[in-house]
Amino acid sequence: MAIHTMHRIIRKNPKTTRWAQVRAQGKSRFVWYYGVLGLGIPIAIFKLCLDLSQRGEDFPVLSVLLNVLLLPICGLLVGVLTWSISERRYQQRHTSPDSEQIGKVV
Repeated sequence: MAIHTMHRIIRKNPKTTRWAQVRAQGKSRFVWYYGVLGLGIPIAIFKLCLDLSQRGEDFPVLSVLLNVLLLPICGLLVGVLTWSISERRYQQRHTSPDSEQIGKVV
């Protein structure tokens, strides 16, 4: 497959185009925005509200600290993992069969 044809396919793929825009903003912004702010903190708030509604006034402070600290860290890890998987898929889509043959002895 010619390189210009491969680029045409990549441009037409909406997932690739969207990821190209996201990755242009950088890994750290992605991890913080999608992992911590988009996943970790909302889950921590939801879990905190759920615990408060079930336990009422007998709510342990240690549980609050664990929710506030551990769930955003989990979001951070999910963000890093998502970035790595998405980047690997993006790189695979950009690797043309012709470029792999360069340098190989047949």
